[in-house]
Amino acid sequence: MQRGILGQLILLAAAGAVSDPGDADILLGAGGVGLHLFEQNHSREAERDYGMKYMHVAGYDTAAAVTLQEKFVALNRGREPGWLDGLFASHPPSSERVRNNRATLGDFPQGGDQGRSTYMQRIAYLQARRGGAYEKADNAQHLLDDDPETALQAIESAIRQEPKEPLFYGIRGKILARQGRYQAAIRAFDAAVRRDTGYYEH
Repeated sequence: MQRGILGQLILLAAAGAVSDPGDADILLGAGGVGLHLFEQNHSREAERDYGMKYMHVAGYDTAAAVTLQEKFVALNRGREPGWLDGLFASHPPSSERVRNNRATLGDFPQGGDQGRSTYMQRIAYLQARRGGAYEKADNAQHLLDDDPETALQAIESAIRQEPKEPLFYGIRGKILARQGRYQAAIRAFDAAVRRDTGYYEH
């Protein structure tokens, strides 16, 4: 960011020193393109030189940086961007990035946590209850405008099933507000806030 701001200031100063406004516009346009390309190049280098370094220091398996890029390349196979698109893209999927990340493994050897076990532990609660309450909450959202009474019944059922889920109380508050039951809506939003103080909507 510092380098980008400095580059823009230099461009503006150079344009200000040009007497012809047309030449100044050309200078700003060409300079802006050049500055953007310079920043993109640095961004790609930083991904390799710092991204994998931080993965390694944090205890993650740096080999995942390689397999991730391989997946991106596979997903983009058959629709490779043109050279101009690739020039301006900050992180274009490419075999070059795969090779670069493989080479960087020499500095930050693979091994460590892939993160999968922690992730699976965190979502185990949701997996055990997938569908059910969350499907009812989705249904309540869809019915909110057209049939708020049925929506309220659906969200009440979801709350009985998952009383710890703050979003359900937020949906309940929206339904009650739609019905003009404002004090009850406030109580529902307060219940949502008590369960999650960090979510802005409630």
